[in-house]
Amino acid sequence: MATISFTNSLNYTRAFTETELISILTNLNGSSNYFANGLNELVYIRIASGSLLLVDLNSHINRQLFEIYSFHFSVTNQFNLKLVHNDNALELNINDALLSVGYSGTIPISTLESVFMKMYTNSNQAYLLSHDIVKHTGNFGVEPAELKSLVAGSGIVLSNDANNLTITANITSLSNVYTQTEVDNLLNTKQDLIALLNDNTKIQLLNNSNVLKSISAGNNIVLTNDATSDQFLEISADLSSYYTQTEVSNLLNTKQDVIALLNDNTKVQLLNNSNVLKSLSAGNNMVLTNDVANNQFVELAVDLSSYYTQTEVSNLLSAINQAVSAPSVTGISLLNSDGKIRTIDTELPLMTTLNETIDPNGSVTESRITFKMQQQTSFSFGNSLFDSVTGTMRLAIAPTANDTPTVDNTKMSITPNGDVGVGTTTPQSKLHVVGDVRVDGSITGAFNSNVSAPSATGTSLLSSDGKLRTLDTQLPLLMTVNETTDNGIVTESNLTLKINTSDLGPTWTTFTSVSNYDIVLSGQPLEEFRVHLEKDTDVSYAKLLLHAIKDNGTPDVMSYNQWRFSEIPWGFNGVTDSFSMNMPYICDKSQPDVIDPVDLTISVSRGSQRNHITCQANWRNISTTGLIRTWASGYFDTTNLHLLRIVFENSAAFSGQIMKVI
Repeated sequence: MATISFTNSLNYTRAFTETELISILTNLNGSSNYFANGLNELVYIRIASGSLLLVDLNSHINRQLFEIYSFHFSVTNQFNLKLVHNDNALELNINDALLSVGYSGTIPISTLESVFMKMYTNSNQAYLLSHDIVKHTGNFGVEPAELKSLVAGSGIVLSNDANNLTITANITSLSNVYTQTEVDNLLNTKQDLIALLNDNTKIQLLNNSNVLKSISAGNNIVLTNDATSDQFLEISADLSSYYTQTEVSNLLNTKQDVIALLNDNTKVQLLNNSNVLKSLSAGNNMVLTNDVANNQFVELAVDLSSYYTQTEVSNLLSAINQAVSAPSVTGISLLNSDGKIRTIDTELPLMTTLNETIDPNGSVTESRITFKMQQQTSFSFGNSLFDSVTGTMRLAIAPTANDTPTVDNTKMSITPNGDVGVGTTTPQSKLHVVGDVRVDGSITGAFNSNVSAPSATGTSLLSSDGKLRTLDTQLPLLMTVNETTDNGIVTESNLTLKINTSDLGPTWTTFTSVSNYDIVLSGQPLEEFRVHLEKDTDVSYAKLLLHAIKDNGTPDVMSYNQWRFSEIPWGFNGVTDSFSMNMPYICDKSQPDVIDPVDLTISVSRGSQRNHITCQANWRNISTTGLIRTWASGYFDTTNLHLLRIVFENSAAFSGQIMKVI
């Protein structure tokens, strides 16, 4: 008998025999839809006749699915699973149902095992046995059996009636099959051909086995097959590498004429003493170009790339005349009466400079003469400039002594409203400096009063000499600087100190002697808390309550009557001791038992319409010293859930610790 393995979310693997699973199926078919094994938090759900789904309830997601939905068989859905909502009968496939309870893994899932589920199907309930013509054996109450389709190949005809399927061979439809008459005719023709090819008066083309010999081409022989009609084999001589008698005679006659021409004493002799052509080499300003494509000639040309043509020289002279011979009304022509360019002289304080632009080849591409005033007395090259449009007065300083200052050389500006700018032409305050500022002495006013007067327990940001102190931090304290800039100017700067909580991790918070304790919720999709409770004084009767409090401070009425409640003795083979619906508490024992201490794991999952809260409590029955585990869940309005309140029904004072895990 084969075995089936199942691994749960705690990485525990259990092997089942088919006998065990068939037995569970048989019992479920006669009683109910599922069976819960509390020992391993495993539930067995009958999906259909012969199909059993194993679900691990140690998984928080699976437990929510089991509480909210019922599981059914579907032929069309993935893994043949359909989940029906217990409240509104909404039908979902497994992927949509997982998303509805906050599953964060990859959707769609590839296997049921990836979410700690497994489907078992009893293979002994098949309609048909496996066979070459059986496509699906089927399963009782699950899926029908199916036979393979019959397809007729070449030369086969299928016919069907009410009782029989007939398979007939249609030989006449096959083009590559000969009839007996056609074969006889072919054999008779072959005998006549053999007698012809073995005629001793001709070359025998058949070997001793009456098979045609192979024909191969010898030197300068070409064999060409009649590929079009397949009627003949052409044998011809390849004379492409030979000259005809006429071609040889013409070549000899031409050679004699060429030799006589090249040796003509009245011209340059191109042949040397051995009647071989001399080599050609290019001299100054000569270019030799070989006819590489046809190999018919060598081209000789003069290189005139560094010379101007007569037209180009005329154009240059005309352009010069137009540029220099037409002075302005008050100007003087740069050309004298004979057309030559005049020499330009200056007298102090006027001076000239020549600026030329030369390309990589050494040619002058631009030439410019600049006239300017020279300062003869002192090294003074600053100036005050007034902007008549904006009304701004600027102090400009030229970069060198010989340059005239412009607006671009502005060092300081004063606007009509009295704003002074240093390093900027558009000051935004009474003193606007772009660059570093140094102050030798004290700064008085609002700034000094803000930073130099610490509180009674604080420390001044200024040292005794008026300078800002440097701030240092040590982990887990972090310091960040946030600045706002406008056109490169810092308009706002904030220094933030905070605790680096990522280095600390989750921590326990302690509370003592309280009658109730509120857990404030952050509104995140998933939150989880660990709580340890101990009563300050033992009492003989106790109920531990968990109330869902709205944002207006009142408890949600559903927190009193809609907890699904189960109580399981710890380690008692997973058998449920009690199971109740709509209980107002999560831990309860009658007199004289006492609950002390209690460890809670509380999870809050927020959906689109409702909040789902689960609480697992591990507590000790003092009278029996036995460990008890209680599990409860409930649904609450998602629009105004604010906090969870822990109280004991008899208002007994208690102390404890709490830690937020998620």
